[in-house]
Amino acid sequence: SETQQLRVSKDHVLAVVQSEANTEVAKLPLSKAVQIMVPVDGHVAVQLAGGRVEIIGVTLPAPPREAPRPAAPSRPAAPREPASAKPPAAPAKVTLQAVRHFDAPSSRLVGPCGPAALLFVSGEKAEVRGVDGRVQRALAAGTTIHTARCSADGAQVLVAPASTKELLHFAKDRQWQRKAIAYAAGPARSLVFGPQGRWLGAATPQSGFVQFWWSKTHKPAGVLAADVPAYNDVALRPDGKEIATLTDDGIRLYS
Repeated sequence: SETQQLRVSKDHVLAVVQSEANTEVAKLPLSKAVQIMVPVDGHVAVQLAGGRVEIIGVTLPAPPREAPRPAAPSRPAAPREPASAKPPAAPAKVTLQAVRHFDAPSSRLVGPCGPAALLFVSGEKAEVRGVDGRVQRALAAGTTIHTARCSADGAQVLVAPASTKELLHFAKDRQWQRKAIAYAAGPARSLVFGPQGRWLGAATPQSGFVQFWWSKTHKPAGVLAADVPAYNDVALRPDGKEIATLTDDGIRLYS
């Protein structure tokens, strides 16, 4: 078995591939402390202290293939001249390489937005930027934003204002539309989208539960009640079958 991990540690990024035989590590030093790392377009994006965003290419060795099953015995074939043995191919190395960068000193990276873009918050705006740093669209919230989250396809953005008990849901239907969702437990501190963006959810540390709404109607879709005092963060498996919550006691999984 083999595990592959990307890690952030202070001012560098580590790629670690660990198997029963050995452990390979690649380290990429960066100029300043790393604030956040998110996947984008087959790479990872890291924002450093001061606002610079580095796009980093990652090469990981392919996982080992299973040995083929032995063929059923058959009649012996006529002898053949042995083929010249080829030297075994050298194992692929783990590499990290900075491929481009841009500066976003007044914007804070909060996550990916679709397969090839990044989501930032800047004051009262949520910004979607390409990996070249260019702003593709800016969504005005009209109030200071604490955090935001994009759906996997980039067609929806959920915004959590810093001080109001509501969520702002931006969805593209020919044009981008903004609708407010009342959230009595707010202000929200963690946001999540379900598979295909069919539903959305929010949590705040003081509430002790995660609340969900249907994306098209904004009607309540359910509540995940806590058996702990508070949720600090919420994440969803891509297929939507498990929800991970971060609490003061650790990580809990719900299915």
